Amino acid sequence: MVAKRNIPLKELKATSRANRQQVGKSVIAFQFTTLLHRPISIYFTKLFLMAGITSDTITLISYVFAVAAGVFFIFGNYWYSLIGIAIYQLFIILDCSDGDISRYMYGVNNNPRGAFSEDIGHSIIQPFIIICIAFGVYNNPNSLLVGSVFYQNLITLVIGFIGACLFLFLHVLDYYTKSKSSDTVSDEVLASPVKKHGPTQYLFAVLSRFRAWANKYTYGDLLLLVTVVSNTLWLYLILWGIIHLPLVVINGVMSYRGLPKPKVLEQETESEKDRA
Repeated sequence: MVAKRNIPLKELKATSRANRQQVGKSVIAFQFTTLLHRPISIYFTKLFLMAGITSDTITLISYVFAVAAGVFFIFGNYWYSLIGIAIYQLFIILDCSDGDISRYMYGVNNNPRGAFSEDIGHSIIQPFIIICIAFGVYNNPNSLLVGSVFYQNLITLVIGFIGACLFLFLHVLDYYTKSKSSDTVSDEVLASPVKKHGPTQYLFAVLSRFRAWANKYTYGDLLLLVTVVSNTLWLYLILWGIIHLPLVVINGVMSYRGLPKPKVLEQETESEKDRA
């Protein structure tokens, strides 16, 4: 427990927005989370601060909600899926709230334990949700459109497994690209003629822009909500793979290009320049 704090809601909103901007979090007005979850999560944040509940405790509670949501998705029943997506919204709200509390109580970079537990939790929770959705689609004979094709079809579980692996790959690769903003690279390349950088670099810049846009608008949460309500969760599995596969490739290339060259290679390059 921490010291109880009764902060005015207006001050809390301003502080939350400023702290998120300071750490590079998105505060775009048309972002799905900004529109739906943050207007609610700020009230949870105030209540938790008044009760003196730590951000780490809220993180653990949010993971309980996420696991419960995944369990409801497994059954493949439409009404259970609606319950699951409602619980999943609570998970996102608490996820927003614990970050705000952590930045408010400890500063933007002074809670490494919280950052660690959140990174580890998200790297487990999201693949778990995808696998649960795959089992739900496998168990649901009443999906709309061509969803019945996936009923008790092994390919459904394979798609779910691939989707979970893609997220894990993307999550790991993100650690290598956090220190270097892809926007700067893409802006520089896109502002220059294609002849100067070459078509490959130009295409890479366009794709990295797509990755930045995809991360910024949290399209995955909106896509999940829409496909659950419309009873087309099979479409979520397919689109997840289609969107994330190029993102994994982009991040892989970015990570590889950002790695320092071996010292031996650098020495050889310098000696070649001296000879020239």
